[in-house]
Amino acid sequence: MPQLLMALGATDEYKLQCGNRLQATRLALGFLSRRALAEKVGVEEPRLEKWETGANMVPAWFVEILRQRWDVPHDWIFAGIPDNLKHSIATEAQERLSEFLPQGAA
Repeated sequence: MPQLLMALGATDEYKLQCGNRLQATRLALGFLSRRALAEKVGVEEPRLEKWETGANMVPAWFVEILRQRWDVPHDWIFAGIPDNLKHSIATEAQERLSEFLPQGAA
């Protein structure tokens, strides 16, 4: 599993990119707070915060929960590939993701 190998040697930038996609996905799914999603899937809010901010790598088991419940593919979180992401979620998540980019970045 390439995601696992990437996670083992994840750079800070890669962790932040995955965290940004996780946060954008959470918002696209309608969970306006970390607490709401954390409670829905049974994780502690501080853990979710660390994943979203890139302090810790988003674990594959958590992305698997997203896949099972909301059809969020691993490739979206770990590689930014929206191919199998539902159109409505993809559109919203990509719009949210653009909010995280620094001014002038493409």
